Amino acid sequence: MKDVIRMFQERMGEIDSYFQFLETIATPQAKVILKDGTTYEVDFHLNQILRANGFLLLYNLTESSISQAIEVIHNDILQKGVEYDALNRLVKKEIFNHVRKNVKVDDFINDIQNIVVDIVKFHPQSREIFSGNVDAREIKNLSGKYGFSCETDAQKTKNGEKLMVVKNHRNDLAHGFVSFQECGKNYTIEDMLQIKEEVINYIKGILENIENYLREEKYKK
Repeated sequence: MKDVIRMFQERMGEIDSYFQFLETIATPQAKVILKDGTTYEVDFHLNQILRANGFLLLYNLTESSISQAIEVIHNDILQKGVEYDALNRLVKKEIFNHVRKNVKVDDFINDIQNIVVDIVKFHPQSREIFSGNVDAREIKNLSGKYGFSCETDAQKTKNGEKLMVVKNHRNDLAHGFVSFQECGKNYTIEDMLQIKEEVINYIKGILENIENYLREEKYKK
């Protein structure tokens, strides 16, 4: 889990730097001086495009952080040699459903010697957990599947409600349904900073919950 927290902090630092840049160029007729001394004026349209790009950064932070944290749960179970019978009903069900839906019968038979030991090897990888649709509802759904808390400081996170906005804009941009300029024109830099703070605080809270879940081995009966 330490690696996930470190990755989250590194990417959070990247996002903070990006949003600081957005804040700097948000003033009218802002100019950027290039290395060769050339001055480039950042016009209103470019500001809109850059603001929209913030949604992609926030979405990527969310999906990568939560999906890798879920994979850590399964890796912790494997590394500690926890057998299937020792897991709580929620985690058992999640592993069984993954095997039923995603593992070929021949592969399962070939890799199984002792089913109560080896079945825990079959679990979703981080890239399989989400498919461009992570938001607070999906995270709450995951918490119900594994048993970790999805409670956060609502005053700081608004319970992750802005993740729906981030997800929808990310998907619209990724599939070309709207242009970056069209997306960004509806948000001021103040709007974007508020969204950033709420999303980052929410993801940080969820990661802390999963860290506590692992520390107390709540995946066990």
